[in-house]
Amino acid sequence: MSLDKPKFPLTVTWHEDAEHESFKNEIDAACTLEWFDSRDPDSQVSVVDCTGRPVALVVEQLEVTLCQLL
Repeated sequence: MSLDKPKFPLTVTWHEDAEHESFKNEIDAACTLEWFDSRDPDSQVSVVDCTGRPVALVVEQLEVTLCQLL
């Protein structure tokens, strides 16, 4: 696991409908996603940072609790 931090903006892709959404910072992501876990295999989403590196992103009750490179 890398100690580097993801570089914003982050892009979330929902694979079911190929929709993309970008977030300029953690506050933006938390306020929009509210409850989100990119690690959930049932969610069918992927998150990448601005350099295309995969990111684990978890938002709980409007707070980013995990944001790290995979």
